[in-house]
Amino acid sequence: MSHYDSFLTLRGIRRVKGDLVGRAFPVTVEILFSIFHHFDFNSFHACMHAAFLVAVFSFLRISNLVPYKLSDVSSLQSYFLKRKNLIFTDTGITLKVHRTKTIQFKQKALEIPLPCISGSVLCPVAAVQNYLRLAPVAPNVPMFQYRENNSLKPILLGDTRQLFLSVWTKHVCFDQTTFEQTTFG
Repeated sequence: MSHYDSFLTLRGIRRVKGDLVGRAFPVTVEILFSIFHHFDFNSFHACMHAAFLVAVFSFLRISNLVPYKLSDVSSLQSYFLKRKNLIFTDTGITLKVHRTKTIQFKQKALEIPLPCISGSVLCPVAAVQNYLRLAPVAPNVPMFQYRENNSLKPILLGDTRQLFLSVWTKHVCFDQTTFEQTTFG
């Protein structure tokens, strides 16, 4: 049997059997509460706290929040959140997003309000304000960065977030295998 024949056979089996859909489990409020109560709120924890809450309350894809890899930081094609995309208002924060899955050519800016939840560890406005106090970032760089060895390093989708989630879900006694692939929501 040739390589092409086996390719056609596998494609036929796949068409008949269907694709296995991997379910992405949500990061729930319960998980966020459990994780956040273990924070010591250093620069990295404050950054992840703000990033997770912005993700949950904005319903944005993670690629709209952080760069995938370090080379994306300077790319014009990237569409992660930058400090200049945050507008502080009397009622909270408004995110200005210029590119999403459905807005691909910057036809308009999507404005997403983040609410102020006074006194709650789940308040995205307080989390962002605390984070910016600990690690002020310039307007045209990735929004979510943490201080390491007196320099700011961006949170990258490709490695840091998943490592962070797996360590903390294990630390707060959640089944780590359930959260190998996670989504916010």
